[in-house]
Amino acid sequence: MLNSFTGKIPNAVASLPRLQVLQLWSNQLSGEIPNYLGTQSDLTILDLSMNNLSGKIPDELCHSGHQVTLGLFSNSLQGKIPRSLNTCKSLEDIHHRQNRLGNDEGIVELDMFSNLPNLRFLDLSYNGVSVSSSINSSYTWPNLQYLSLASCSLKEFPRFLKGSKHLMKAHDELQTVTSFVLKGALIGYGCGLPVGVVIGYVAVKTGRAKWLLKLAQGKCH
Repeated sequence: MLNSFTGKIPNAVASLPRLQVLQLWSNQLSGEIPNYLGTQSDLTILDLSMNNLSGKIPDELCHSGHQVTLGLFSNSLQGKIPRSLNTCKSLEDIHHRQNRLGNDEGIVELDMFSNLPNLRFLDLSYNGVSVSSSINSSYTWPNLQYLSLASCSLKEFPRFLKGSKHLMKAHDELQTVTSFVLKGALIGYGCGLPVGVVIGYVAVKTGRAKWLLKLAQGKCH
């Protein structure tokens, strides 16, 4: 990390069977993420953020079942986020910000992370996609503390947040023209989730958006 490494991630890393932490963020690495990184049985922290990596996230990336942190933000990754991540129940922190991730329709389904009971941090911001959650979703993330969906064109209020008792910060952006606009705007104003969500919901239902927005800002400062 914080070096000037260039080129591809070397295959020599595959010969380190007891590797537990691999942090190569803030370099100039290029090429694709090697599949073998998912077979490192002891690897718990993988951070390749802030490089020039391209291609897709390998399906095998979390096959070891022990990963806690997966940092891939600020690269040029694209394509679908592999559903195999949903089987890695040890995952706590997912940093996918500032890539070009999403399916062929430009959508990331939050349900694909529904089987991660230990999830604390999820950042999907600035991928140029829409984020959606199934209306019938019943999952919760009881340990979630941070959620960032900025510039993700939310279509509806994420129901799973009702079970996130430890959520300290939720970010999204005011760029969608759906009924979720005011809810998202207020969450992003820094009041804290409970106040932002409740006031945002009332604003949409009553139409008193400007008055409530000023009230929300007043509560914050």
